[in-house]
Amino acid sequence: MSIRWWLSLLGSTAALLFAPAAVVNFSVHWLLGDKRWRESTPWLLVWVPILLLGLWRITFGDGWWLIAVSVTGASYSLVIKPRRVTPVIIGLGVAILIFVATAFASTMMQRKSWHTYSYSANQLRVAFDWLRGTSLLVAKGGDAAFGQLWEVPAGTSKLSVSLDLRTPVAGADPATVRAFLTRAGGQVSQPLSPAADATTEWARTTWTFPVERSERVTRHTVVLRVAAGQAVEARAIHVSSNGGGVPRQIAFSPRAQLWYGDPNIAGHSVAMAGLVALSLTSSPGLAAILLAASGGAVALTGSRTALIALALGAIALVAAHRRARRLRLLTLLAGALAVAALLLLRPEVLGSLSRFVIDGNSVPRQEIWRFAMGLSAERPWSGWGAGGFADAWQLAHAGASNLQVTHAHNLLLEFLVAYGIPGGLTVAVFSWGLLRVAWLRRRSAGATIALVALLLSTTDYTLFSSAVLALLILGVNTDELLVANGASRPGAK
Repeated sequence: MSIRWWLSLLGSTAALLFAPAAVVNFSVHWLLGDKRWRESTPWLLVWVPILLLGLWRITFGDGWWLIAVSVTGASYSLVIKPRRVTPVIIGLGVAILIFVATAFASTMMQRKSWHTYSYSANQLRVAFDWLRGTSLLVAKGGDAAFGQLWEVPAGTSKLSVSLDLRTPVAGADPATVRAFLTRAGGQVSQPLSPAADATTEWARTTWTFPVERSERVTRHTVVLRVAAGQAVEARAIHVSSNGGGVPRQIAFSPRAQLWYGDPNIAGHSVAMAGLVALSLTSSPGLAAILLAASGGAVALTGSRTALIALALGAIALVAAHRRARRLRLLTLLAGALAVAALLLLRPEVLGSLSRFVIDGNSVPRQEIWRFAMGLSAERPWSGWGAGGFADAWQLAHAGASNLQVTHAHNLLLEFLVAYGIPGGLTVAVFSWGLLRVAWLRRRSAGATIALVALLLSTTDYTLFSSAVLALLILGVNTDELLVANGASRPGAK
């Protein structure tokens, strides 16, 4: 295997795990003269509109981000061009498996760990504690509160909480611990419990709280308060109710986001990786494995749009596959196995995917879009500038719990709000150019990948995420690669 083979493998792996590194690994082919400049001409249809909008917006002081996006996209378009299919498929497959393993481990830890209200938890320590089956609760400076969210069965009027407590330092004075309940999203619903003194030996402590009876399933947070300057370890928490059902612990952050910082972007990126790999492979068995792995990874992120886009994109690619019948059977089997595994291991993931209104402090997409359209109507030509949506949202929702909404969750609306009608026209031209280039490069397979990227951008600010951008260009920019290796053009009969 040549150095180029390994560079292509590393480049495609990096496209998902760390997108800028993909440029370094693939650029050797351009630097060695394998890239002809005239091949980049069609990409001008895509990046020039963004560049022109950025140059115009410099006069408003917010055009530099657009220029950076156009330069990054143009660089990816010129450089990311592997020589062989096999290392690209292997690299993407390795990246997806790393994603699945890491996401599963991180979310499993979140299911069992205590949510820390008072300071940022050390994730390495959380992982270590999870392996030991314990949680370290430390109050630095002042009293600290730690919580776990539980789903309480209907008809419950009394909730009992028991767990083992001890101080982690031998010879330390007994630590003072109190407990109370809160209704999820509300104020403290019960007074503090009597203090429990934790010593250096494990001791079982039990608290019982009255709960307002409800005919529906409710959520309550079990909170431990540790006195200032003290530390305790907790293990083996058990919550029971008199409502005839068994309470179920729910992770505060069950959606995997890993190094992306946002679970939706993580889901969109791994969906793109799965579809690009699926579009390149000619093996039905490998295609089914890749699809199952990417589907599981997307489900762990809880991104509904990514799961829908992955399913629709896979259907389109499978329908155009030259061995479609066998691939359909294997794909159905892979999907069934993935769903069965999720039902057994992570039932709350499928539950979150089935809800179309976001839980927690977020808000429905429809409310965000209505607000964005109202802002666009107020300044139809000049727009509010980059970041204008976030500023306007915070002013309109001062004191609310959903201040973290920072963008319009739709590429077209975001550009209309930020840059007015010229911004909306730029998105339209950009989208047309992207679809045109994708069709010229890879016909139906390229158009499918481009359409999926645009679909993902209808519910989030996705397309200019570095990983999504690198994977998009990797998937579209491989037409000559397939022809050179004697592979039939995807979609050809």
